[in-house]
Amino acid sequence: MRTIIIIIFFVFVLFLSSTVINVPEDQPTIQEGINVAVDGDTVLVADGYYTGVFNRELTWDGNEKHIVVKSENGYENCFIDCQQSGRAFTFYDTNQDSTDVIEGFHISNGYVFYDTFGGGAICCYNASPKILNNRISNNVADECSGGGIFLFNSDSKIIGNSILNNTSDYSYFPGGVSGGGIYIFNGSSIIKDNIIMNNQVSYTDIESDARGGGIYAATSYYYPLAQIQIINNLIISNSAYSSWNGTTGGGIYINCYYDGSQIINNTVIGNHATVGSGIYCRRGQVSQNIIVDNSQEGLRCFWPNSTAIINHNNVQDNGQNYVNCPTGIGDTSWGFNINNTACDSCFNICEDPLFVSSLGEEYFLSQFEAGQNYQSSCVDAGFGSP
Repeated sequence: MRTIIIIIFFVFVLFLSSTVINVPEDQPTIQEGINVAVDGDTVLVADGYYTGVFNRELTWDGNEKHIVVKSENGYENCFIDCQQSGRAFTFYDTNQDSTDVIEGFHISNGYVFYDTFGGGAICCYNASPKILNNRISNNVADECSGGGIFLFNSDSKIIGNSILNNTSDYSYFPGGVSGGGIYIFNGSSIIKDNIIMNNQVSYTDIESDARGGGIYAATSYYYPLAQIQIINNLIISNSAYSSWNGTTGGGIYINCYYDGSQIINNTVIGNHATVGSGIYCRRGQVSQNIIVDNSQEGLRCFWPNSTAIINHNNVQDNGQNYVNCPTGIGDTSWGFNINNTACDSCFNICEDPLFVSSLGEEYFLSQFEAGQNYQSSCVDAGFGSP
């Protein structure tokens, strides 16, 4: 009994010790709010526009403290304008973890040029903060990767964000860039419940390449436990552009050396690249996705008859639906799925998804239960067998 009382008292004291620091009421700028915060504190940013040197390149040392930096009323009301003079958040070897949070900001006009790393809006190198419910738009990584977000050796969770109109480009030197919206290399990041739209990765130098208009994700041989998960996102109208040669992965480019990566329950529409316009993957699991209307190829695997697990997807109306996929993928003469829709042996179908709009949002599936006159073949088709 005494032990329980001591534990409760400790938790109560810990709760009392955490503080909310209001910006600009308590501290005039976001960075000054971060500077006075201690472990467990929240820096709460009021509605308004935040510009200038103490409202960009924001950072703290995760070895000393773990804090939450968030807006008071969401990204519709709280703006960080980087004024094309750096990025909003920069973490280099600062060891943030999942208790560090960036939430509820509209981050725009970030600009980095030929940076050692990249990230027009947010850069995480050996740091893993949660990035939640932000709008990240119109940021540029010039001559480097990650137009919106750059993750390197990071386990960050990127959840519930709108990542729009960001650009990563390369023109002056042989090499290349990746990730118009998001760039990931190593680590076990989770990309979930985001809208990733109208981002672009491009190059104009003859010896360069461009990969991953929406998302670029890769792990190396030296990180066998790294597992990247891309789950339940809308990935729309992103592009990998070149004025010289081919480009790869308009929506998603994922090249994980080991099995374990997952691309699950995403809607991948209208993306452009010459190779793997919708999704380009090396291995791992590709399941329950809708991959339609991408310019050249819907789903391409890294090599012929890849070992990737590809099941319960709807891949339709792309230039080519499947390229280099395991034998039998795409052959819908095999049989029928749980909804009695023609499918291949892994229950992939090729049907019009019958998208409808509701309350100003697009890409809902038409279904009788919601009052539509037609039932999409995708409804409840992402699992099970007949």
